[in-house]
Amino acid sequence: MKIALFFFSFIFLISCSDSIGSRGSDGKSKPSLAAKKRDLKKLSVTGDGTPPKTAIHKAWLVCRDKGEDEYGVPKYDVFVEYDSTSHKVGTCNACAPLDFQSYHDYDIPKEAMAAVGGWFGGAGDYYYVMKTQDDGIRVFGGWQEEGQMEENDTTFHYKKIYEKHPDGAHKFF
Repeated sequence: MKIALFFFSFIFLISCSDSIGSRGSDGKSKPSLAAKKRDLKKLSVTGDGTPPKTAIHKAWLVCRDKGEDEYGVPKYDVFVEYDSTSHKVGTCNACAPLDFQSYHDYDIPKEAMAAVGGWFGGAGDYYYVMKTQDDGIRVFGGWQEEGQMEENDTTFHYKKIYEKHPDGAHKFF
């Protein structure tokens, strides 16, 4: 009997909490949670019916281990992830996040949002992601190998490989 009384009291308090706390500090009533959701949904398209331009605030690169080939060489797929979206942007034989302090060693701009890569068997593949001027993202991929260093070539041969803009447009290069 005590448990039933406690349960009904608890339910009564929860059901009353919306009406008790529905006034803001200014004394006006606050919109219900359902009304807030409707307002957000109403704002999700522009006047012409197209999605609004939304800035990408966070993006990162992810290495996904694909195992080894028949010769024991490791294989990784590299993905750029942002806004609950993931796109494969490349592959490499060694892949790990690069520390911000070592960006200079890999010719990666200090403004890069994230970087991954690694060296295996005399060559390395490297990727980094940058924010664009219109608040989108751009992914660059590059490589370096032992043989090029004999010719005093220490570049990483970075090229633009993927781009995503706030208006929803994205493309691979």
